Amino acid sequence: VRANRLGRGTLRLSTGTASAEVPVVVRFDSAAWTRYPLAGGPYGVALAGSAIVVTQKDAGALGVGQVGGTAFRGGLSVGSVPTDVAVNAAGTRAYVTNQFSRSLGIVDLAASRQTSEVPLGFSTFRVVLSR
Repeated sequence: VRANRLGRGTLRLSTGTASAEVPVVVRFDSAAWTRYPLAGGPYGVALAGSAIVVTQKDAGALGVGQVGGTAFRGGLSVGSVPTDVAVNAAGTRAYVTNQFSRSLGIVDLAASRQTSEVPLGFSTFRVVLSR
């Protein structure tokens, strides 16, 4: 995060060769820093638009939240040991690597459900979307 003296700045996210910058406003008082518990072994995270998606590797699920929101809704079922996630630019679809299922899950975030699972035949760990 880079911020100027007024607290305005950018958050830079990078994965492999892909990167993005998200505008942020940083508040410097203690009320600005809040942690939201998310059970199930949070591991991978992706941002797109206002959507925040977190893999819950121990629960075989995703947690979904909104930038500036107050909580995550967890337990959106996917495959076994989801380790990484990428979200399309519109923030409507997530792609999840299911390490032990050896698959790629495709999740409709608006419907809060996995719509398909593509078997890959090998253990998957990372996913990166091309623009």
